[in-house]
Amino acid sequence: MFLDSRSGAPKLALAAVAAALLALGSGKALADPVSPSGIWYTDGNDSIIKVHSCATDAEAYCGTIVWLKEPKESDGSVKVDKLNKDPSKRSKPIVGLDILLDMKSDDDHWTGKAYNPEDGKLYDITFKVKTDKEENDQADLRGCIMHFLCKTETFNRAKDVPGGDPTVAAGPKKKSKHEAAKH
Repeated sequence: MFLDSRSGAPKLALAAVAAALLALGSGKALADPVSPSGIWYTDGNDSIIKVHSCATDAEAYCGTIVWLKEPKESDGSVKVDKLNKDPSKRSKPIVGLDILLDMKSDDDHWTGKAYNPEDGKLYDITFKVKTDKEENDQADLRGCIMHFLCKTETFNRAKDVPGGDPTVAAGPKKKSKHEAAKH
């Protein structure tokens, strides 16, 4: 450990205090994260996820798959959630499946869970809209197993859903206070 020759205090501790004071002074540490609401191409543009207020908690966000580049299996059947641990859900189509769950505000990002139909597992995630990009058109989704095996994917905001949004027929979702504040 490096010591400050004048006071004997650890330099790292002084640097941490200075960084904390700068963050508080800038207001960024206390700012709400940018709303994740909207439609997003996943990394690789293989699917589109619609992020919206959760039906059970207007303060949280959920995400539903609304489009797949390859919506059918090689035999022509619709892709279903065949790896779900719950056998009663294995016949549910992938399009329309909620995969981002209960994302709540946490400093400058959102934290929650993500269900991956490709392996049937649930992951801890963070979702952060990149504010340094034009019109907040990119976001990073970081998924982790046991908080140290992590992968980050970049999502790009979509302008529309090819063929239309299948969730629109289900009716409008209740707006959260975050979405209502934008209007």
